[in-house]
Amino acid sequence: MGMTLLSVGTTVDFYFNIWTWRYLLALAKQYGWEPLGTEGPREEFNGEYLSDDGWDGNYLSNAFQFVRSEDAKAMAEALEIALLDVCDSRKPEKHEINDMISNDPIIKGMREFFRGKESDLEERFNQMVLTSPLAYFRDGGKETLIGFINFCKKGGFVIC
Repeated sequence: MGMTLLSVGTTVDFYFNIWTWRYLLALAKQYGWEPLGTEGPREEFNGEYLSDDGWDGNYLSNAFQFVRSEDAKAMAEALEIALLDVCDSRKPEKHEINDMISNDPIIKGMREFFRGKESDLEERFNQMVLTSPLAYFRDGGKETLIGFINFCKKGGFVIC
C-alpha cells in the first residue's frame, strides 16, 4: 500500500510507501510541525468537501483528503530543519524511540494485531517500528526529503 500525493494546480505528484509516509510525518512532527489536519475528501462529482462531522482530519489514509497550503509549507519548514540532522550517525537511545511511538494509536493497534501471530511477523513489525525517523532517512533518504520539501513548497496537495 502506498500514498500518492497530488499537488494542487500542477501536474506534480509524489509517491511513498505507507512506512516512508509515516516516518516522514513523524520526522516533521519531531522537528516542530504542528499538523492542522486535512480537509475531508471531495465528493466524487460536485467537488465540494464533505462536512467536518464525517472527517477526522487524518493524514494516514489515502482517501483523497486535502492538505492545505499553509500546512504543507509548515511541514516543509520542519523537514528543512530535520535535514541538518538526517546524516547524524548517532543511534537513538531506546527510551527516545519509545517516547516517540508510545502514544501513536496506529502503532498500538498494529502491535495488537500482530501480537500472537507468527513470531517472525511480529518481530519484523517491531524492527520497523523501532527505527527512528532520522535513522530511516539516512543512507540516501536525504534526497527523498529534499524532493518532498520542494513538493510541499508548491502548496496544498491531495493524499490518494
